[in-house]
Amino acid sequence: MRHSYATAGRNAKIDWKALSKRIGHADVAYTMKQYVQTDLEADRQVANTLAELIIGGALASFEISRRMGGKASGEGGGEAA
Repeated sequence: MRHSYATAGRNAKIDWKALSKRIGHADVAYTMKQYVQTDLEADRQVANTLAELIIGGALASFEISRRMGGKASGEGGGEAA
């Protein structure tokens, strides 16, 4: 229950000191150490999702370029197969 409460407060951008006091931690640094990890995991998920979108888009562009004989990206110069 405390974790959900603290996570909701963190997501709502509640002041760390006030949040720490509210959930019964004596030290703000301890609270931050416990709940910043969740931020890092969320950041990792965002990074992975964006990477998949970018890589997927790059692969699609490569496939289109390959089918056009490299003309779409300025590569090749030969005739399309």
